[in-house]
Amino acid sequence: MKRAVVVFLFLLAGCTSVSAQVIPAKETSPALQATKQNTKVTPLDKLIAAAIEQVGVTTEYDPAYVKLTYPNGDVPLKTGVCADVIVRAFRQVEIDLQKELHEDMKRNFARYPKKWGTKAPDTNIDHRRVPNLMTWFDRQSKALPLSHDAKDYLPGDVVAWDLGGGLTHIGLVSDLKAEGKDRYLIVHNIGSGTQLEDRLFEWKVIGRYRYFNGAEKISALQTNLAKPVIGTFKNPNLYESGGCLFYFPADYHRPDASYIFFTANASDAIMNIDGKEVSLALSKQSPRNYQQKVGRKSWEIYRHESVEVRIDQTLLRRHPSGASSASIATFTITQGIHKQILKAKGDCGC
Repeated sequence: MKRAVVVFLFLLAGCTSVSAQVIPAKETSPALQATKQNTKVTPLDKLIAAAIEQVGVTTEYDPAYVKLTYPNGDVPLKTGVCADVIVRAFRQVEIDLQKELHEDMKRNFARYPKKWGTKAPDTNIDHRRVPNLMTWFDRQSKALPLSHDAKDYLPGDVVAWDLGGGLTHIGLVSDLKAEGKDRYLIVHNIGSGTQLEDRLFEWKVIGRYRYFNGAEKISALQTNLAKPVIGTFKNPNLYESGGCLFYFPADYHRPDASYIFFTANASDAIMNIDGKEVSLALSKQSPRNYQQKVGRKSWEIYRHESVEVRIDQTLLRRHPSGASSASIATFTITQGIHKQILKAKGDCGC
């Protein structure tokens, strides 16, 4: 009996639930920042931002059948299924998928899947079923060829997956990259509320749709951001009371050299970016290892608004007392769609 109930609920919504690691980085989304700043906002910006905004707001998953108002009907924002992520995002660009699907199904009911045994359109559930959404996007000529190349999946694309066992899932491609990988994170709800996660190829892709084409493929704020320029501190004496300092390699042995990066407590840092000394906050780091062995590798990620700074460093030498050390590092500075990679050498100590 329990198994029958579970299968029924899955078929109702067309989704399933599994646990996954959450990547909490929605505040760094260029589209989200553009909509809040009202900076040349495009419909694509609004779509991406509306999906990402649901992270941390929709915290539950509930596939129960609910009687909805029509049009613009919705379940409470704190809950929903995978399809609700898409429906809610599109409503922010004045596209009500509940209404659009119902109007199309009234005229072309035979073109839509019959796996639920329904005999007529139902405004309460049709738009919350993944196969119906796939059919509607296809009928709007928004379908794209399936691809195994992550570069083909752009921000704002809607992706559908086959989870196996007759279960399907749907999500939206965000404008934030997966850490250490050249692909974008997915906004979806597969059991724990709306999440931003690296799940693009975790399941078999069975649908890829792009509603907005042409110049709107890349968000406005992303294109306006320039490639970051890294410089040296104007007044380095302000930060020389202890901590970690990194220099351009050519400046490392110069006694009068200024540095490009400083951190005193590992949780906050300062870096000269685009001629300004930008305050950075630590976002993530590798597990702490206090043995300080030569050759030890570690990494940290710092963020400030649209800027992300990743530091991958290798310990070159350390003082016998452990009071100081020297490292070589690779800095990866990302600003919007632009990226700057540079080498640096640094010292840590009192």
